[in-house]
Amino acid sequence: SIEDQIRECKAFAKANKMSVVKVYSDYAITGTTDDRANFQLMIKQAAKKVFQVVLIYKNDRFARNRFDAAIYKKKLKTNGIKVIAIREPIPDGPGGIVMEALYESMAEMYSANLAENIHRGQKGNAMKCMANCMAPFGYKIDPNTRHYIENKETSPILKEIFRMAAGNNSYIQILEFLKTKGYDRSPNWLYRALKNRRYLGFYIYKDVVIKNGMPQLISQELFNAVATKLKLRERLPKSKPDEYLLSQKLFCGYCQKMMIGEYAIDKHKRKHRYYVCPGKKRTKDCSSKRLNADLVE
Repeated sequence: SIEDQIRECKAFAKANKMSVVKVYSDYAITGTTDDRANFQLMIKQAAKKVFQVVLIYKNDRFARNRFDAAIYKKKLKTNGIKVIAIREPIPDGPGGIVMEALYESMAEMYSANLAENIHRGQKGNAMKCMANCMAPFGYKIDPNTRHYIENKETSPILKEIFRMAAGNNSYIQILEFLKTKGYDRSPNWLYRALKNRRYLGFYIYKDVVIKNGMPQLISQELFNAVATKLKLRERLPKSKPDEYLLSQKLFCGYCQKMMIGEYAIDKHKRKHRYYVCPGKKRTKDCSSKRLNADLVE
């Protein structure tokens, strides 16, 4: 653990009469990346000569990528700072250079092997329809079998979301309904949920798709009805029902496109509302004229 590493490094510092200036530790972040807040802070403060030595437990705790290790050790060395791995001591001289390169290569190989083993294990889990990630809304993970099972608390809410989406309810109305149930979600989350084929019983993990691999929560008929509504919604222009009563209801008599609302401000700062055909306004392929919204409504 990180606590163990810190304890060992402090003991090494004390035995070698070093004063610990600061501990730079990044919890739950892999060493395969340099995108670590405290690691980058250490590199930044090295330029200010805050410390003279960096103690690490092993070389793979500094970086598991040979390129990153070389770049950042060079930055530290430029500022006169030495990196010491307390469990992998490296002697000075040419032999030390070879040994350091060997340690870094071993760290990178370990990381690559670990990633491959994890991927293989996840693929094996997927073939058995076992959970590799968080359960989608409406499901939970059986702690004994690691299979997805229906969540009796959230599945009724999910089914109501689909029924609302199949009707004439807007995203805003559905999201407000979710809030009343204690779930604050975004429109993007809702869009993805309504297109999630897992609710039809498909287990999906990367390229593994298994029919009936998890409980079916939404019927094919309801899922199809929602899909039809989503396709229609994607083709519709953005509506403003609060300002234009005939949004999504008024069609051009020339080209059959759905008309959209717009307004103009005259020199007396008065607002005039209109309905206009997008074929006239955007593509210029329609000969229709804009219509006075008040008159039409």
